[in-house]
Amino acid sequence: MNTIKFKSTKGGDFFVNLPKNFKKVKLPFFQKWVNALESGEYRQCTQQLCAPRSKKLSYCCLGVLSKIQNRLEKDEDGFMRDTLHKGASEEILHKSNPCYSVIRENGKLPKKVSVGKNTSDTFINVTDYHALTECNDDLELSFKDIAKIIKTVFKE
Repeated sequence: MNTIKFKSTKGGDFFVNLPKNFKKVKLPFFQKWVNALESGEYRQCTQQLCAPRSKKLSYCCLGVLSKIQNRLEKDEDGFMRDTLHKGASEEILHKSNPCYSVIRENGKLPKKVSVGKNTSDTFINVTDYHALTECNDDLELSFKDIAKIIKTVFKE
């Protein structure tokens, strides 16, 4: 196992664990997504692709991907959903998304790749986090930190 350590923008460290001889996986929209996450233009939320917060839209990391793909549309309840699939969940990617075959509905990382976080006095088990939504929602990593993970694991 190869462990890569990063400083989190919110404090503490986080780690990406890669299996030996790991090769980056090709991901559609790779560079546009990384650029958007690093841009500082998007407010971050959890549990939904996109939701209104304080009169402004906030996104999870997969919501940013959906936004740059022009796939989000407001429904009658005010939630943003995938425009190309009526009735799609407001929380996950739909199977029609061009990235779905690589990262599935929740931003799944490749097999045996995991992420963990070390705060000043707590270490969170690295084997528990295998999806970008978990990095966004559970580990509470910033978009810039999630972009580091994407650049470590995926390629254009």
